Amino acid sequence: MNDGNEKRVMVLMRREQIKLLECFFNKMLKDGIDPRFIGRRISDIYTENKNSKTRKILCNVFSRMNPEELKYLIYYLRYRHHEKHVLFYSNERSSIAKLILEQVDEAGGDFVMYRNTLRDSFTDITAPFEVYSKDFRPY
Repeated sequence: MNDGNEKRVMVLMRREQIKLLECFFNKMLKDGIDPRFIGRRISDIYTENKNSKTRKILCNVFSRMNPEELKYLIYYLRYRHHEKHVLFYSNERSSIAKLILEQVDEAGGDFVMYRNTLRDSFTDITAPFEVYSKDFRPY
């Protein structure tokens, strides 16, 4: 009996966290805060959370960034994967790309530009060398 109440409380807390997270990034984007800082915070939260709802909110934020900011953000996620050993596998990258493109498509954004940016940022061949260097600082 007590276990069911705890689960309900956890679900309510999680919903509240998701709302706060969404409000936080909406405010940051409206206030014109440096997109590199936003990208860094998003990638930190993304790699620390395995919750699919949180990741969908973050993809929604990704879709509102311009292609260059988005490319930098994905480079940072890849940097964390290669240099810091944070798990960020290719299937995750492709699912992020799919979610972002769905959001862009719904918002009526420039689908082709985002597609090309995502392709370039996810492909090892086109990634700039500095992504893998120890001195890489994306922010």
